[in-house]
Amino acid sequence: MVHTVLGEEDEVKEKDLQSAGPRPDGVQGLLIDEIELAGIFKTARGYVAQVAWRAGHKSYLLKEADQLFDGDVVSISRNEVVFKQIVQDPTASKPFREVVKSLATVWSRQPGCVPGMGSLA
Repeated sequence: MVHTVLGEEDEVKEKDLQSAGPRPDGVQGLLIDEIELAGIFKTARGYVAQVAWRAGHKSYLLKEADQLFDGDVVSISRNEVVFKQIVQDPTASKPFREVVKSLATVWSRQPGCVPGMGSLA
């Protein structure tokens, strides 16, 4: 059994998310803090990010403008994904924050190839 100790900020966030109702399946049910960037593919239409959902032991492909449960994908570049995460804090100066998830490995020299991945072009 795994027991997680939540900080005060985490408890408030968890209550806010629970009050939003049940999370849908798939990409629309993902929380930005629960995913890890696994890879980025270059396609004919731009970049696609592969993310791993830690809580559900699944992976998903994201493209720009995809909606997640607590935000959306703003941009995907060669080595990072930028998210706009909704902030449920009435004292915050903005109702959102920018979250950047980056790949931290050495690049392949093949065009369109991202570490550990291939090209979908």
